[in-house]
Amino acid sequence: MPLVIIESPNKISKLKKILGRGYKIMATKGHIMDLPPKKLGVDVKNQFAPEYVVSRGSGSTIKSIVAEAKKHDDIYLATDPDREGEAIAAHIASRLPKRGKTLHRVRFHAITKRAVDEAMADPGTLNTDLYDAQQARRVTDRLVGYQVSPVMWRKGIKGASAGRVQSVALRYVATREREIQEFDPKEYWDIDAVTDQGFKTRMWGVDGKSKTIRQEKHALGIRQLTMSSGQLRVTKVSKKNRTRKPDPPFTTSTLQQAANNILSWDVDKTMSVAQKIFEKGVITYHRTDSVAVDKEYVEANRENILSEHGKDHLASKVNSWKGGKASQEAHEAIRPTGEDGDLTSDEGRLFDLIRRRFIASQMADARFEQVAVELESVGTKLPVNYKVNGSRLLFEGFLKVYGSATADVILPELEEGQIIGVTEVETAQKFTTPPPRYSGASLVKRMESDGVGRPATYASIIKTLEKRTYITKQGKTFQATDLGILVNDYLGMFFPELVDPAFTAQMESRLDEVAQGNISYADALQGFYTPFSEVLDKAKKGDAKALFRTEHMCPECGEYILKRPAKEGGYWYSCGGYPKCKATFRSEDSELLFEDGKPIVREVVSDEPDEDAPKCPKCGAPTVKRKGRYGEFYGCTTWKKTKCKGIINIDKNTGKPKEQEIYPLVSCPKCGDHMEKLDGRYGLYLRCVKHPECKTNMGIPLGVCPDCGGWIVERYSKKKKKHFYACNSYPDCEFACDDSEDFDPLPDEML
Repeated sequence: MPLVIIESPNKISKLKKILGRGYKIMATKGHIMDLPPKKLGVDVKNQFAPEYVVSRGSGSTIKSIVAEAKKHDDIYLATDPDREGEAIAAHIASRLPKRGKTLHRVRFHAITKRAVDEAMADPGTLNTDLYDAQQARRVTDRLVGYQVSPVMWRKGIKGASAGRVQSVALRYVATREREIQEFDPKEYWDIDAVTDQGFKTRMWGVDGKSKTIRQEKHALGIRQLTMSSGQLRVTKVSKKNRTRKPDPPFTTSTLQQAANNILSWDVDKTMSVAQKIFEKGVITYHRTDSVAVDKEYVEANRENILSEHGKDHLASKVNSWKGGKASQEAHEAIRPTGEDGDLTSDEGRLFDLIRRRFIASQMADARFEQVAVELESVGTKLPVNYKVNGSRLLFEGFLKVYGSATADVILPELEEGQIIGVTEVETAQKFTTPPPRYSGASLVKRMESDGVGRPATYASIIKTLEKRTYITKQGKTFQATDLGILVNDYLGMFFPELVDPAFTAQMESRLDEVAQGNISYADALQGFYTPFSEVLDKAKKGDAKALFRTEHMCPECGEYILKRPAKEGGYWYSCGGYPKCKATFRSEDSELLFEDGKPIVREVVSDEPDEDAPKCPKCGAPTVKRKGRYGEFYGCTTWKKTKCKGIINIDKNTGKPKEQEIYPLVSCPKCGDHMEKLDGRYGLYLRCVKHPECKTNMGIPLGVCPDCGGWIVERYSKKKKKHFYACNSYPDCEFACDDSEDFDPLPDEML
């Protein structure tokens, strides 16, 4: 009995019906191996050799598959037919027993009996070029993320991250947001002449020259001039018949765009629903750049059109389209397979969109008649020029199945020289509008046109930007946040290549070359990493203070105050003269408050204890609500007499006392008790819960000590006036370094 290994467990029941009882089917549940989460995992000096570890939660899956594989002689690797699927197949193959086993690579482009039977009857081998292309993409993304992000942290953007493709996508949204913020609307006036023939015509010029009316007095002058005549002469009538061709069947990106425009779905939902209906066998593989369709299905579609809609609606010859130069991997566009499936409401809506687009692709062109009429005022000192366009659908063609035509604008039969009466001239004040924000559809279209990323990755790119709060969804469009604009500005200043679409597209082309076997994995990475490492070195030495500078001056030394994003949200303010001046300021609403030109750093909200306020955690006395540089808190009412410094922070979201936050990874090195996470003058830090009896405190762990396995924290040398990294076990362990590359960083979720 052969063993078939697939990715998604959702396909198992469908494949069992197709293959029958003679096969054992198991699923990897996605990737089983990846680069290690706590360190770079790439040997840059040794041909960029990747270090793979078992993905979290995949250990038991691998163990089960390996145990089952020992019982079978023939093993079919049937993961998805793309780069990611090839990588999964290669990784599981590396764990399987070799002696007496025959490995086959099969690729299902549809979960139908015919597609599966044909693939099983003609298996191939693993495609090492395709696997290398996936590895090159993963390693490049790791090199960028793990080497750029720490530099951003040290420059004052704590918790920020950069990505090879996400940084370009962020640039699109952030640059558009800047354009909107800086847009200066210009006034203009629309002038429409209402004719006695029942249509309106719009003014476009004076004396045959195009003219935009910017002021009301000029608009009223044009109105008076036209009304004084009360007549328009037809100067030109143009009629043209135009055709509109059907679009090809969907690719991944065009499906994402159509679902966003028609169904109002975001890219992530579209891909999720498409995955489900692919697994149910009703469509071909949904991650594809190809617009081609198997000839047999083209002919079947044309026969169906002839039967259902008649010869007039069938394209006279087979419609075909040329795929883009980046078209790869999959052999067909997304089309219905002809199989029935039990679909949910959302699945049915997406399937219907795919079905109608596929059918329409072989239908006849839609035909329109377009009429353009030009007119001018009669008997005026200077002729005022007007124009109007009409259109009429002559033949619906493919629009009967997919798409829609704009409403007909029917004009009466007009002839050159004909005089038409004017009953009224309407004027309307308007203002120019800024460019629109990107929607999911327009952002995907922009990335595809620039060759940035690949359609299968667009959903994860947009999701990452939202998760990082670099962009937010406003209705159907994306708006860059202040943090997103700041990150974009920083990357543009120090890593211009990372936000350059041409540079990123060049890397995508290089990955395609790897997939096609034209260049090697190592050469592709070296071509990227050599210039990247040079820029990285410059960025480490660069000064980013200009990005954070405010218009306010420090009251203690006169330097500019800097506004920096806080990792936990909001902003904190510090003197630009650090480390000479260590003044910091923070306010509850993330905007620095000033009084008489000086920052407000603390104020008492009430002098009377609140009956509902909690008791002081140090001495049990009543507390009073106060406001400090870090927001509101409850402070001990006896602090002036007893010097008790007991406080309870207030949660900014709920307004209720914040519970003590125990940091789970670290114990106090002196007394062994828990450490609590606090927000102090210089940011987040850890303090022993027994404070003030035990005065131990330390920075937030940033990495793992390579000498003793302890925690690496950031420290500051007053003597050398610089920051450095050291083991928290000092003096027992004396490890110290100036560069974060010298120790293994913690994953983002632990920071």
